[in-house]
Amino acid sequence: MFGVNIKIQKDYKKIKINDDENFFWIGRGYPYRWILLYEDIQKYYQTPKLSWERLESKFNEILDINIISYKTQFETSSFNNKTRKIYGVYGTKIDSENPTGGPFLSYIIDQPQSNKVLIASGFVNFPGKNKVFHIKELEYILET
Repeated sequence: MFGVNIKIQKDYKKIKINDDENFFWIGRGYPYRWILLYEDIQKYYQTPKLSWERLESKFNEILDINIISYKTQFETSSFNNKTRKIYGVYGTKIDSENPTGGPFLSYIIDQPQSNKVLIASGFVNFPGKNKVFHIKELEYILET
């Protein structure tokens, strides 16, 4: 969809693909991991604050999740100077009495030939368990 090849395990399944809105959402079962790819307009990602606000809006719109108020982590990725990484914590809105969520990370990749960016995000949900291995796994997948 975006001219990108991603090597992932075979047990990832399509959750939702929308050509009109330009996003691709896949995931796998317990422990739950999601990968979301979408294109957006570059001007929304010029600063860490703008990036955070836009990610919050897009995650809510596409995945129906909220970013949990947390100290924003934003860095220039070591693998490409045209890429920024932002990470934090999200929460689902499915069941307000039993909220769940976990860590996420997003790569903001400039598309120099256009005024767009490619957003590649990974999410982990593994209630009550250590999520470090799984977020690192998604980080590896998205960086390669």
